[in-house]
Amino acid sequence: DADVWLYDVASGVAVIGDLVTLPAPFFETACPTEWRAALDDVWAVPFQTAIPGHGGPMDRAAFDTYRRAFNGFMDCVEGESGAAQCAAGWGEGIAPLIGSDDRMRRMALEYAEYYVGMLRENGGKSAECLAAPPQYWTYGAGLPAGRDPPPAGIPRWLPGSRPRRRRSSVHRSR
Repeated sequence: DADVWLYDVASGVAVIGDLVTLPAPFFETACPTEWRAALDDVWAVPFQTAIPGHGGPMDRAAFDTYRRAFNGFMDCVEGESGAAQCAAGWGEGIAPLIGSDDRMRRMALEYAEYYVGMLRENGGKSAECLAAPPQYWTYGAGLPAGRDPPPAGIPRWLPGSRPRRRRSSVHRSR
């Protein structure tokens, strides 16, 4: 439920980590609505190369292929199509990214079909997403009532800084 990605303006590189994983998105801890928004946030920056967590570097067209496949898969999960049909749509969507690798295609279809059931059982999210609502951390005047402090090593926000939600975010280098 919290991916961090980086965009370096000077080089045009977006390091996007597990926002892009092949042969399939790993939904075990995912909040797909947030994931969709994060993919759109990445798309909105003028990167030239994206470095995913799994798979080789991607140009804008390859990233958009993944983003469209992800959105199509989630639309299918949210609809009434069968799991096999959603998996087939995923496989077709990412076909340009995996090429003729039959093993990768089989894995993609198996993962996708599994995830359709898992996501539908949990209202379109992972069980962890349901169990862990987003946390807002504000610092300077102390923590809001009922909020846990950040993990060790995470710096506190300066007084007067706006709350930041633990979700995908952009950090631009200067």
